[in-house]
Amino acid sequence: MLRAADLESVVRKIMSEEAARREAERSSLMITASEVCKRLKIDPSTLWRWCKCGRLKSVRVGRERLFKETDIDLILDGGRRL
Repeated sequence: MLRAADLESVVRKIMSEEAARREAERSSLMITASEVCKRLKIDPSTLWRWCKCGRLKSVRVGRERLFKETDIDLILDGGRRL
């Protein structure tokens, strides 16, 4: 039979693992340039300049440019100065 302390330990471990899994999943989400422009309320030419000068990193997939959603969220939260 499980004691309350053992049960609490198991629940905390599961919650910690789940939080880590969700963060890893979230950090791998990519969004398009048009979605970035909508979220940041900027013109596509501004986004292009930011990519060119290294302020924002992107990945090209075919003709599409994709951005990490977490990078965009950092900008929105003020955690990254542009």
